[in-house]
Amino acid sequence: EMEHQGKSFSVYIDGQTENTEGADSYQAEEIHAYIRKCVAEVYGEEVAQETSILYGGSCKASNAPELFAKPDIDGGLIGGASLKAPDFKGIIDAWK
Repeated sequence: EMEHQGKSFSVYIDGQTENTEGADSYQAEEIHAYIRKCVAEVYGEEVAQETSILYGGSCKASNAPELFAKPDIDGGLIGGASLKAPDFKGIIDAWK
């Protein structure tokens, strides 16, 4: 389900499609690219390229570099890893 709200989008992916470990970087890139393609089909390529699509799976210091290296992953929604400073710093460092 996708709803355009000015310059932002809300994308809902049924929780049953995700597992507790999150997707690997190739699976995550595949779904992010698909979402970007859907945005382009509905709103145009320019809007699709300007849209930030954030990874909402299990993002941690150990997988953040690989996730953030993918072209259609524009960042992450960080949960529990943000509660431990060393872990969160590893995610921040991966984004640089």
